[in-house]
Amino acid sequence: MKKLLFIDACVNRGISRTEQLAQALLKEMNQNGEYEIETLNLEDEDLKLFTGKESALRESLTRAGNFEGPLFTYAKQFAAADRIVVAAPYWDFSFPARMKCYLEQICVTGLTFTFSSKGIPGGLCHADSLHYVTTSGGSIGELNLGYEYLEKLCKVYYGINETVCYTAEGLDIEGNSVEEIMKEAEEKAVQKYRKFTSGSKL
Repeated sequence: MKKLLFIDACVNRGISRTEQLAQALLKEMNQNGEYEIETLNLEDEDLKLFTGKESALRESLTRAGNFEGPLFTYAKQFAAADRIVVAAPYWDFSFPARMKCYLEQICVTGLTFTFSSKGIPGGLCHADSLHYVTTSGGSIGELNLGYEYLEKLCKVYYGINETVCYTAEGLDIEGNSVEEIMKEAEEKAVQKYRKFTSGSKL
C-alpha cells in the first residue's frame, strides 16, 4: 500500500479551520483506500531551533554516510512518502515557526537531496506530489510566501515537481460566513484535486 504523509502544522487544535479543510482533502484523496495515512502532528513533536551545534553534527554524519539516529528520522520519513499533504495556517504571510523548524530537519544531503559534481541539487524524495493546505482570516492574494517557499524546496531540492495549494480566505472578515466559506473551500479543494489526478492543467 502507498504511504501518504500528512504533516499537520495546525496550532488551534480541535477548532482549526486549516485542519478541517485538510481533512476534507484527505477524505477525497483516500476514498478508495489507496493510501496508508501517516500523520505527523508538529505540535506533538520535540522540534527545536536548529543550532550551529546540530548543524556541525549533521554535517559530519552525512559526510561519513551515517544516517542512523533521531537526527534523520523526519528526513527519512519525508523522503519515503508516496504523496505528501501539509496543513499549515497562514501566519504573517507564511506559516507557524514549527513548520520552519521541521523543514530545517528534513533538508538533509544524501536523504532528501544531493548535489552533482557541479553543485547542482538533485532530489531524492519518492513523493509524486505535495499538497499544501492553508486558511486565512484575511486575504492571501499574491503573498502566499509559505507555499511559495515550500514549492521551491520541493522543485529545486527534493525532486517533487508537482505541488498544489488549497486555500480558504477571508474567514475573520466581519460579515463573512465562516460556514459558507469553508463549505465552498472544501468543494473547490475536491474539484482541484480531481483536476490534478485527471492530468488537467490547474
